[in-house]
Amino acid sequence: MKKSILALLMALVILVSGSFALAEEDWDDDFEFLDDEDFEDFDDLEDFDDVGTEEEFIEAIEDQDKEEYKQKVQQMSDLSGYNNPDLMEDGDYSYFVSEDGTYCITSLYKGTSTDVIVPSTLGGYPVRVIGDHTFENKGFINTIEVPEGVVAIGKQAFFMCINLQTVIVPEGVVYFGDQCFAACYMLDYVQVPDTLESVGEMAFLGCYALKEIEFGQNLKSIGSCAFHTCKELEKVTLPSDEVTVDATAFLQCPENVEIIYSNKS
Repeated sequence: MKKSILALLMALVILVSGSFALAEEDWDDDFEFLDDEDFEDFDDLEDFDDVGTEEEFIEAIEDQDKEEYKQKVQQMSDLSGYNNPDLMEDGDYSYFVSEDGTYCITSLYKGTSTDVIVPSTLGGYPVRVIGDHTFENKGFINTIEVPEGVVAIGKQAFFMCINLQTVIVPEGVVYFGDQCFAACYMLDYVQVPDTLESVGEMAFLGCYALKEIEFGQNLKSIGSCAFHTCKELEKVTLPSDEVTVDATAFLQCPENVEIIYSNKS
């Protein structure tokens, strides 16, 4: 009996040893195409033991997210001019002077008026551009009148002015920047100048109250998603069917939006 048990154990040992040998041989076959150079990229990795506990790991990730968010806020602040050393002040406005010293670009509005008439000059310089982010997130504003002499409205200039209802834009303006009126939920009237040539991407995205808008004879292009989710949009007047309108310009708008070409009416 003892001899039988011993023989059985010996057989098991041989079987297991053979299996490991086979596995090792298979392992070698599977990775025989690798050499030392293939592992060089791993040399600089930190010891995984340094990661610490799960709680420490999660805390490190959260700290990284906070730092990235802080950097994004700083970037937005710089873009808006809060920390730009070249920024100048005049009343409720901050502004930049052009390199040639002939005009200025608005940077920040720090006033509290609900009905805003942008001045035609700041610091003695004529205002030529409503700069990027100038009125961004000014939710208390109801109406805005842009002065004569302005030629362009910058990116996100009126972004998230959630109570803005009326915008008067004078002749001479040729460009509406990307997202310039995006998320102006209450906007229902924009006086568009005949001089306007281009409407940027997502310029009127999320203008839920906007029902109709009319463009003048000089319009050449409307960018992607320009009127995305304008839920109440009923009528858009264009000068002709030669205007380049991006295929996504009216995404998520009512299916029955009427496009009128003034040269055919």
